[in-house]
Amino acid sequence: MFQSTILDVAIGMIFLFLLLSLLATAIQELIASKSNFRGKLLKSAIQNMVGEDFTSKILSHPLIASGQPPDTLLPSYIDKKNFSKALAQQLTGYTGLPERLRKFPENLTHIPNENLRKVLQSFNAASMEELEGKAGDWFDTVMDRWSGQYKRHTQKFLFWMGLGIAVILNADAIAVFKYLSTDRIARNALVTQAIQYTQDHPDSTAMIKSAHDLLQKEIDGENAGLHQTLGIGWYWDSIVVQWEKFGWVNWYDGFFWIVFKLIGWIICATAIMIGAPFWFDTLKKIIQIRNAGVKPEEKG
Repeated sequence: MFQSTILDVAIGMIFLFLLLSLLATAIQELIASKSNFRGKLLKSAIQNMVGEDFTSKILSHPLIASGQPPDTLLPSYIDKKNFSKALAQQLTGYTGLPERLRKFPENLTHIPNENLRKVLQSFNAASMEELEGKAGDWFDTVMDRWSGQYKRHTQKFLFWMGLGIAVILNADAIAVFKYLSTDRIARNALVTQAIQYTQDHPDSTAMIKSAHDLLQKEIDGENAGLHQTLGIGWYWDSIVVQWEKFGWVNWYDGFFWIVFKLIGWIICATAIMIGAPFWFDTLKKIIQIRNAGVKPEEKG
């Protein structure tokens, strides 16, 4: 019984982190889309590789520009083959003819960008096809590094956004833990929702697609409401009770209440920064452990 309670509380906490992470990710993706952050970062990466002049020519090349929606300023992704072909066509000596008929620009000294010139010369390519292949591999390598930079930026952004979400929703991890530990009805309701959620969403892709519906149901109160189910939210009655309890007399109690509240918010923000896919996979594993430990007479 005690072990089952621990697992149920863990499931409830993880499910809370999952829901908040999905909310933060949805907001982050919306902001990134509206600001075209991925496109700007990709443009910066290409500029670092080939210089500003070549970057403009590459991004305006039909192989790249034609695949973009009319209202999109910058692409958020470029295939390495399209990049290498667009780059090759800017080089002196490129004719567009088949390899056996065209003249390979053996002398690359006319390229104005010194860094690009040194990189292309280091390929020691014997043909334009070989040059395009190595340029594509170079592009992949650079994109891997810039993807890491984008991930680090996203994690920092998610932490601060997560902290804002935690404060706005009063998602205090410490208070939720105490709430789920003592309220069996709320704990059972949340575990039921978590189990049903993993059954309805067999993988992280399905989870992300339907995340907004579940969050909206929680907000609208169709799943018993955020306060009753998750133990979070701001409610005037609870604020009044806390004020009357601490007031100006027991200021030290109020101080420690604020400190623990901040810690609880920071825990949620850190959990949000880790990301929804991690919590989704962890939730499924914990549920499997719980189901494996249920005795026959406890089923149903």
